[in-house]
Amino acid sequence: MPNVLIVDDENFVVKSLVSSINWDSLKLHVSTTCTNGVDALDYIEHHPIDIVITDIRMPGFTGLDLCSSLHTKYPHIKIILISGYADFAYAQKAIKYNVIGYCVKPLDYDELTLILSKAVASQKAINPPTLDIIDCISNEDYKSISTFLLDHAIDPHQFYMMITMGADALNINITCPKIILKFGPLKYLYILARPLYPYDLPTGLLATLQIKGVGIYPHPLTLKQLKQAIDDTIIMAYQFFFLGVPCLCTTLTACNHSSILSKLQNGLSTNNLGAIRSTLSELITSEQLKKYDISFAMKLYNLLITHYIVQHQFETEDLYGYNFDELINKFESFSSMLTYLDDVFCEQLPIEDLSHSYNNNFIHILKYVNHYYMHDISIRDVAAELGLNANYISQLFKKETGYTYTKYLTRLRMEKAKQLLLETSLSISDICEQVGYNDYFYFLKTFKKYTGLSPSNYKVQLISSNQKCLSSMSL
Repeated sequence: MPNVLIVDDENFVVKSLVSSINWDSLKLHVSTTCTNGVDALDYIEHHPIDIVITDIRMPGFTGLDLCSSLHTKYPHIKIILISGYADFAYAQKAIKYNVIGYCVKPLDYDELTLILSKAVASQKAINPPTLDIIDCISNEDYKSISTFLLDHAIDPHQFYMMITMGADALNINITCPKIILKFGPLKYLYILARPLYPYDLPTGLLATLQIKGVGIYPHPLTLKQLKQAIDDTIIMAYQFFFLGVPCLCTTLTACNHSSILSKLQNGLSTNNLGAIRSTLSELITSEQLKKYDISFAMKLYNLLITHYIVQHQFETEDLYGYNFDELINKFESFSSMLTYLDDVFCEQLPIEDLSHSYNNNFIHILKYVNHYYMHDISIRDVAAELGLNANYISQLFKKETGYTYTKYLTRLRMEKAKQLLLETSLSISDICEQVGYNDYFYFLKTFKKYTGLSPSNYKVQLISSNQKCLSSMSL
């Protein structure tokens, strides 16, 4: 049953609202009432709320302030404004916050009931609020996660999980309570009240729905296990990178990869290219690709690329892999990644002279990067598109901007994200995708490292700062 929060600094209005609306017939539950916006926001941060009815004119933190904060942090919440003044200027300001109704005091309860009925009818079946809960998972906010799970009839002490990649969310044929959370383009996290069985997934599901990978965590979970379990299940879902075909994975590999990495490290330390290429060749021809995982692939790739950079005295980080999606986007499979690394160690790639034509080249490079930053563009993609050498481009960036290509691209994306947070009402998920990130968890981590705040907290701080500035100007 959807939960309603009533906010008004006049107690008689609050009591009248509670007693004059037939909440049961609307299938709504008045969770609590508050006399100011600050208390209301604090309550919402710890309890699931679906509809807020709030007065506009309240001392201090006004109804519009509350609308702004809700629109930023809890976009799923539907808002109904009430006011003692027929002030349509307020109503116009509220439009941008997706307010669904505006009622003038003295209240017409039939009119308010009609607005509430529309709010109930428009409640989506999809589970809100996706992004806030992912934020809570990232920050290990167990209290909020527990409340969210209980609100969806899932026991926080024992639940199950699956992750899918490569297609829209699955309509799983399972009758138990479930939650579906999107955490990137075509990436979904499923939390379920009971375990998944083979018959829950239709035959030929992956190929039919163009799903690349499915990871199913094999054991029941508790809240404190959730964050690590998500990391593990994401790794499972990337197993298609090794098999070359869509696949479902239910177990983490138990193989000790340290021996392979140690063998490569020994070859690198003695500059024994023959031993390095021999180890890569063994991996390429191995029939046991199932025993490897995406985490191992990234460690192997970065180990060899680090040596290559040091050997050639490059001052660059642009060839490193920073997240799993970078490997997936660069290479169609683990085998093709290994083939590329083998080519790197058997060829001496030329470094172009920076002393000529760098200005014109750099202008073209910047135009290309600034135009396509929202796509997956590695330095090799830019090099291939412009007919230049990747190492040359890397050195140009360092020379002209003081940043590596990777750091420049990250700064560009973060500044664009900050701009979108400030100037638009786009959801954080949409902003994440618009600035070129395929994984919401990785976007959160990068944004917080860059600004010191999560995207939602950053936007709240911006709005609060702007409102203080406007208030001081009006004085």
